[in-house]
Amino acid sequence: MFLESTRRRNPALVEAAVRLHREEVIRPNTYVLDADTIAENARVTAEAARGHGLVANVMTKQYGRNPRVSQLIRDAGLTRFVAVDVDEARVLWQAGLDVAHVGHLVGLAASDVDEVIDHRPATVTVFNLEQARRLDEASGRSGHRQDVLLRMYDPVETYHPGQHGGFELADLDAALTQLASLRHLHVRGVTTHPCLDYDYADEQVIVTGKLALLRAAAERISRAREGFVEINAPGITSVTTMSITKAEGATTVEPGSALTGSTPLHAVSDQPEVPAVVYVSEVSHRHGERAFTFGGGFYPRGRTRQALVVAAGQGQEAGAVLTAAHHPAEAIDYYGELDDPEGVARTGDTVVYAFRNQVFVARSRVAVVEGLMRDPARARVTGIYDSLGRLLDGA
Repeated sequence: MFLESTRRRNPALVEAAVRLHREEVIRPNTYVLDADTIAENARVTAEAARGHGLVANVMTKQYGRNPRVSQLIRDAGLTRFVAVDVDEARVLWQAGLDVAHVGHLVGLAASDVDEVIDHRPATVTVFNLEQARRLDEASGRSGHRQDVLLRMYDPVETYHPGQHGGFELADLDAALTQLASLRHLHVRGVTTHPCLDYDYADEQVIVTGKLALLRAAAERISRAREGFVEINAPGITSVTTMSITKAEGATTVEPGSALTGSTPLHAVSDQPEVPAVVYVSEVSHRHGERAFTFGGGFYPRGRTRQALVVAAGQGQEAGAVLTAAHHPAEAIDYYGELDDPEGVARTGDTVVYAFRNQVFVARSRVAVVEGLMRDPARARVTGIYDSLGRLLDGA
């Protein structure tokens, strides 16, 4: 999906990925992160957020919750982070980062509540009154008053599979009355997901009805009490889309894929953020007119279109671009397949992909490369991690 734009806009990353695989510094089934470019993407993102008057909480799951990359993002100006679940929060806490938002998209289990409250996040999302009461009790035990965001839900809207639930607008006034009785909670605002979506057929960003839902919910909260109401509006956050979400009333956004230059927009046009991640594999074997590549990091919604196959002794410019065969979501990710009727790919060849990724759901390694923007010839891997942010091998 991003192969052409990555080769054109960040050829040093592709060349480094090929070299590192050939030198056996990295193995097949490894995501390679260009830390310098990600940091620069973070800088321009932070600048855009300030310009639009938006708070930006970084989502790290797409690049595997990587602590080193997250620290570089912080140093570039994006200092607040959002954890998609408590496991992600733990990795970020351990790295000394400010986890400003916990509980969305995944709410808190009963066993996690006290730990989260002890870390004093700026906000925690709750999906129902039961979760709110549990947080209130934990906040009371800790002597803390916790701000919460209400996860809003509209039954006529479309949600990703497995991401349903939350407060409905028709029930919100009654819920606010009950929430007002909780002494250790403060309703700061509302959130849901995705607020922006992407139409692949028309190649354009869509404003979903969920933003109107959040505005209506925020108005109800404003009528119930005085003060600022946060509207957290995640979904395809990038420099380009910030003006859209701001115009729709958002106060908070969650840049994630944009930091690696891999939102759907980046596949069809040059955006301010530069592509900064590739997935490296190797040809395992051939069968018929197809070459099979080692898997472990393919994502069912990744929209993998092509791969670059580079033979021993070649640079990436001499590599062959082959079409990637589509696997249904129910397939186990043992291998990728490439259409290769001419027999270009041979066992052991390096294969470089660039697709829409969610590293935290993969069983891949993540190699952090630093120095590519300064001196590509001297760039090096500063750490190899698992897909959940744990260091496997540090340089």
